[in-house]
Amino acid sequence: MVDITKILNLCIEENEIGYEATVILQYTDTFGVSEADYTKDLNITIKGLDIPVPLNIVDFNYRGGVMAQWVLQHQYGYQPFEDFLTYKIKMKKTWKK
Repeated sequence: MVDITKILNLCIEENEIGYEATVILQYTDTFGVSEADYTKDLNITIKGLDIPVPLNIVDFNYRGGVMAQWVLQHQYGYQPFEDFLTYKIKMKKTWKK
């Protein structure tokens, strides 16, 4: 999800006119686990074969951490964590009167 906030101020001074603007972009990503994250087959190409082979890598403990996170989230009520990345961009432009 992306949120955009815009703030615009006019700058009128004795010898100059212009604007100041601030744009705030905030990206939010939720890291939760659904059942499909650990039950779906992975399409992996095996060397020597020309086609992807559906392969479930449970035997290789590939999904051990994913399964643990699913149990915590769906059976013990732990909430998925959210990651935020915020950019604050400031701009200013003035002209002589």
